[in-house]
Order: sequence, then structure tokens, then C-alpha cells
Amino acid sequence: MNPQVQIRFRPQGIKVSVPSDLTVLEAARESGVVIDSICGGKGRCGKCLVKDLSGKAEEPTEREKEFLSSQQIREGFRLACQTRVREDQKIQVVQETVAQGLRGKEIGGVVLDGVKSRITQKYVELLPPSAKDQVSDRERITRTVPEIKQISLETLKKLPGVLRETDFKLTLTLFEDEILTIKAGNSNSKSYGLAIDLGTTTVAVYLVDLESRQITASGASLNRQSSLGADVISRISAAQEHPEGLDRLQKSA
Repeated sequence: MNPQVQIRFRPQGIKVSVPSDLTVLEAARESGVVIDSICGGKGRCGKCLVKDLSGKAEEPTEREKEFLSSQQIREGFRLACQTRVREDQKIQVVQETVAQGLRGKEIGGVVLDGVKSRITQKYVELLPPSAKDQVSDRERITRTVPEIKQISLETLKKLPGVLRETDFKLTLTLFEDEILTIKAGNSNSKSYGLAIDLGTTTVAVYLVDLESRQITASGASLNRQSSLGADVISRISAAQEHPEGLDRLQKSA
């Protein structure tokens, strides 16, 4: 068994202990650090550029000489998929490669025309129990709002307490014919939803005001599977060629 070595990745500030003789790209995958690798680590794209900050970089491989200038090599630049770690090192990830292609963060304030929310809020006032009216709390709600067909177990557990705290007045949050949540009294709080765009390169998330249909915030990050290849075929190939490839692919999602 190969001895363990420690790799520190900057600017992420992440330290990982891995068996020696792994490539820097493999060590990055172990630590959750994303390094762009269009070819999936086969040394064909030259995108996984890193810099050795410890002065311990090995002699470049023939592949690296094809992509790196003599000046870059002298300064400690290497390709993460070609450089193997033999001892403790500090590695600088070249951020230009990681940040390319991100889309989604710039969207905000856009109104989604023609989109109808399937989530609504409804305020109801129920008749409290009496000697002549002793139906269950669930039936008391469905009698008042007959379109309700489903109530989650979590909501049913909260229902008795909420009803009796507010004199049987509450606000229902509905997803079509199902109660998602309940709130005491007449609540006019906003309802929000998340729209997630899971792309090959980018994962974008949008926070949407379900009443106004306006995107109020958005963000994006690199799909972590990109370190195994830029496209689906490259990632399938990486999963098949390495014993733990499929597991890494799944955990990167």
C-alpha cells in the first residue's frame, strides 16, 4: 500500500490525505475540488492547468510539453492529470479554467410569463367541534375545502395543535389537491419555489416568487462531474475505465 501524502489546494483552502502516486486530478476528485478536465483526464485537452507551490513538481511528461511553454514549466505549471503526487504538496488551481462557461447568475427580476403556479395559499375558518359535530380534524378541513384529496402525515401531526391555538383559523399551502403545509391564522407570507437547471457544464438555480412569477435571485456553479469529462460520453468512459469511476461520478452529481 502506498504511503499517504497531504495535498493542499488553493484558493479553495482544502487539504486532503491521499495515497502517493495518484495524479493531482485524482486527488482533487477525492477532495471535492473541481478542476476542469474536458478529456476526462487523458491528457488530450490541456485544460487541467495547476501550479505547484511547493517547488516539488516532477519533470513534465511528453504530454505536458505539448501544452506548456518552457516558461510555464520553469514556473511550476503542470497538467493535473499528468502530474503524480509523491510527497506533501501545495497546489494552485488555475481558476480561469474552472470559471469558464458559467451561466445563470446574471438572471434576476425576470417575470415568467405564461407560467401558472400549481402552489396556492388558502385561508380557511373551520367550525370548531361541538356535541353534534365531532368529526375528525382532517374531515373538518376536507368538508370546508372539498378539493383537498391528500394531507401529508407531517401536516396531520401538526394539525390538532395549530387548529386549537388559533380558534380553528389557519392558512393552507396547497399543491393542487394536496396540503403541503399549514400556518396559524391568516398568513400572507410569500411562497417561493426553486427551479434547477442541471446542465452538462453548469448547475443553475433560480428562486421564484410563485405569486408574481418573478425570479428574485439566481446562482450557478460548475457541474462537479466536469472533472471527469466535458461531455456525457467522456464521463461514461471515465466511469468504465476506472474501478471507482462510477462511484465518483455519482458522488459528484
